[in-house]
Amino acid sequence: MAISTEQQLTSNGAFGSCEPVEAFLKAGPKPVYCGWGSMTCNTPEYMVELVVRALMISEQRGVVLSGWAGLSFNLLKKATQDQKLWTYAANNILFVDKAPHEWLFPRVSCTVHHGGAGTVATSLRSGVPTIITPIFLDQFDHAQLLNDMGVGIGMNKQLQKITAQELGDAIKKVVSDPGMATAAAEAGHGLSQENGTREVIVQIEKYWNEWVLSGKHQAFVNQRLSAKKDTVCGACLAGAKKMQIEVASDA
Repeated sequence: MAISTEQQLTSNGAFGSCEPVEAFLKAGPKPVYCGWGSMTCNTPEYMVELVVRALMISEQRGVVLSGWAGLSFNLLKKATQDQKLWTYAANNILFVDKAPHEWLFPRVSCTVHHGGAGTVATSLRSGVPTIITPIFLDQFDHAQLLNDMGVGIGMNKQLQKITAQELGDAIKKVVSDPGMATAAAEAGHGLSQENGTREVIVQIEKYWNEWVLSGKHQAFVNQRLSAKKDTVCGACLAGAKKMQIEVASDA
């Protein structure tokens, strides 16, 4: 007998159980998913108060992934004595240790996360709008990608610099914008029809031929290193230069 995708996701305890989340989903309007996985900023207390306050500002229910920061209702009570936040969280937010993203994301009104590559891919496939609150590296590129595609809001500053009001306003925007909903649904449909392995090979070959062999890649790296030389650590510079030498040798 064939095993469904949902059975595959829930049969392995590493993904968590869908049952508590499914009960929460059925109890009211579609919630917002919020989770930052292995990412942390400032303190866990700061993060949990930020996300709960943003959800309260946006008047949305939420499924909040605990992540490495250990976000939870008990942590919220340690973070603040604001009993309005406590009450809002108790009535409208489900904190979970684990959640199967492939199963959950299509069932929420929007997703909020740091913009890691895997989470971005799952978000786009889900067909619902996304908000990226980047922390470092390629997460800023993924945030810009969202804006370019019109499928959500990619913040242009780090999570620790985003206020609860800004995040709450962003949530309000994406859950009520029909244009974003349509664009997200179309993107999700397109990605679900795509042969991912084949497309990766096509894009790697294209980048190698058009950027690496032509010298554009090295010129781009040199330009970025020059622009960032006052802020990048010596070890990072050494690693980047080593990478340039290896690429040139392979070419």
